[in-house]
This record gives sequence, C-alpha cells and structure tokens, in this order.
Amino acid sequence: MFTALPLGRIRVSALALLSLAAGLVAPIRVRLVGELYASELLLPVAGLVALTSPNARGLFKQKWFWLVLISILVTLAGYILTDYIRGSSSAQYMRGWARPIVLASNFISLALIAYADRRNLWWFAAGVGAGGVLYARLVMNTPISLWKHGGYAEYFTVGFAAFSYFLPARVSSLGFVVLAALSVHWDFRSHAGFCLVIAAVMWMRGGTSIKPIALWKVGIALALALLAAWLAIQSQQTDWHRERQAGSNLGRSFGIQFGIQAGLNSPIIGYGSWSSSPELQRAMQQVRERDPRMAGDWLDDYGGSTASIHSQILQAWVEGGIIATAFFLMLLFVMLRFGRELFALRPLDALTPIFVFYFTATAWHLFMSPFAIGARTYDAMVAAIVLVLVLERQMRRTGGQPLVSRRGTVRRRTIRR
Repeated sequence: MFTALPLGRIRVSALALLSLAAGLVAPIRVRLVGELYASELLLPVAGLVALTSPNARGLFKQKWFWLVLISILVTLAGYILTDYIRGSSSAQYMRGWARPIVLASNFISLALIAYADRRNLWWFAAGVGAGGVLYARLVMNTPISLWKHGGYAEYFTVGFAAFSYFLPARVSSLGFVVLAALSVHWDFRSHAGFCLVIAAVMWMRGGTSIKPIALWKVGIALALALLAAWLAIQSQQTDWHRERQAGSNLGRSFGIQFGIQAGLNSPIIGYGSWSSSPELQRAMQQVRERDPRMAGDWLDDYGGSTASIHSQILQAWVEGGIIATAFFLMLLFVMLRFGRELFALRPLDALTPIFVFYFTATAWHLFMSPFAIGARTYDAMVAAIVLVLVLERQMRRTGGQPLVSRRGTVRRRTIRR
C-alpha cells in the first residue's frame, strides 16, 4: 500500500560524498579556539566545492540568505562591543567571538551544498547518524544506556531519519515511536518529544495523498504526540526518575530566571563572553532570594556564570547585550514564517523527517539550551533548511515542481537540485 519516501534518485557525486564525510566526522572534537567539531572544518571545503555549481551561486540572489547572514554579523558585533566595554580577557572573547564566526561558516557551507543539490543534506544527515553511532560505540566504547548528553540519541535519530528514505512513511513513523520510547526509558524527555513530533508528521503525511493539509490538523497531531510523550514519561516515574527530573527542572528553571534577571540588570550592554562577574553573582543572589527553591549549596556549582543560562536567546542577551540577540530572534522569526511550509504544505519526501527533527530540536534549544558547541550545527542547519523551503516555494509558484510524487514519478519535470 505504501512506498518508500521519494526524493528523486539519491545521486552519488563528489559533493554528496564530501557532505557525507563532513557528517561522519561530526562527533569528533578538535581544540583550536575553544572546541570545534571536525565537521565544522570540513563543511567549508564542501561549500567551496559547491560553488562550482551554478545552482549554488543562485544562493547569493536570495534575500533571506543575506538577512540571516547579516543577523549573525550583528550578533558578532554585539559580542565585540560588549567585550570591548567590559574589558574581557583574550581567552574569553576569542572563544566568544568564535561561536558566531563558526556559526556563519556552518550556515554558508550548508546553504551552498543544499542549493547545489538539496539531496546533499540527506547525505550529511546520513553521515552524522552513522558517524556518531560508530564513534560512540567503537572509539568511545559508550554503553547504549548513555542515551543523552553526547550519547546515542541524536545520532540514532538523525541516522534513522535518513534511513527512512528506504522505508514506507508509516513504517518509519513507528520507528520514531520506538526511539521516543527509548528516550523515555533513558530519561531524555525532550528528545522523546522530538521523536514523537516526527512520528506524528510521518504518520499524518504518510498516506497516498501529496496534497497540502490544513494547519489545524497539524496542530492537533503535534499536540497528541506531545501528550503521548508526557503520558509515557509519567508512566515511567520511579524515585530515581523523580529525583533526577526534579534536579534537572530546578537547574533549568534557575538558568532561565538567572538569565532574565541578569539581562534586566543590564539590558543594553551585556557582561561579556563566558563572563562570571560580581554583577552576575548579585543577579544569582537576587534569584535565590526571590525563589526559595533556589536555596542550597547546589547552586554554588553554577558560580554565577553565563554558561549556566539554559537559553540561547537569553545567553546571547546576557553575554553580548541586546544587539547579540539578533541572529537568534531572526532564526525564530524565519522558523515561524516558513514552518508552515514544512509541516503543512511541503509534499512528503526523504528530507521531511530530517527537516522536522532539526526544526523541532532547534525550537527547543533556542529557549531551553545554552549557546554551546552543539548549537552551532543545529542553528546553521535550520537556517539552511529555511532557505531550501523558500527555494521550493518559489519553484512551485513558477511551475518548477522540485518534488516528486509519493510513487516516485516526476510530477512535471525533473529539477536536479
């Protein structure tokens, strides 16, 4: 009844293999200016190779590319201005400035390889999944129970999202339910929610129809998926789970309250990259005094550092001032602006589960995770995905029809990107 997800033929090319290689080395960390993933060194090479494609050079005519890139540069300017005013040490500001610089490099590179041929993002995701699992198992000898915090969860999910190319949509949907169950079992609640959102989209879009669906139906399906995640988590409650989750919730709550308080204390100019200053200590104390749950020696481990703020938007505000939030607010805006394309309008194909995972996870990270090494790839990937959605919308409007039907036949004429 169902056929595997189409994306035309997954074509092997030099750029596709280079994209795969960049994904395969994604879990390997190198230390230059702070920590980098090896993929962040290989992606610019892939981007330069992509420039040989006329399709890729069309990226520079896309206004949304320039708006996102300018927002990254504004964020960098916010960090530079704040570090200059605050007199941050070179060790601090070099690491601080490296984050938006590498983020810009990742974004440009992923956007170029996607515009050369959007199927290259499939190859990159396949590499991330395979490379991450192999590295964790064969190099780090990581037990399967280490599912979160650099464990298997992300790699299995991205890898299975790419593998879904070979499966019927509703079969792959059940696979994401299994990944959600594993995430619940090993206490990775947010990731369980990501997997159930993908499962809901794949199941809902997995029939024979390729027509757009009403946005309210998408909302109901996603709400039911998140409710299922919540019920599954509640059913797994043991004393250990309750204690660990309470500690996690309290730490995350502190990070957000601390970030808001520190930002309000200095709303225009931040405190500097990776700052831990007496002013931040005072903000931490204000949170302690206002919220009795924050009493206790455990809070001393956070040290009043900006690294404890569990929100990319808040952390950028506190570290680089209001100017430094430019990219994160732009990213949130384009995700809201073009998210409907992905969840309700875009015909189902082999990129759908990959795109939905990165969209869902990044939406969470913007508000609930720090601006750290892992965030750069997620943010850059979503920004590149948005540009693909823009391109596909434009091609549909002009009759280009870049997508193929559920049965794998070309709907009008083949588009090679």
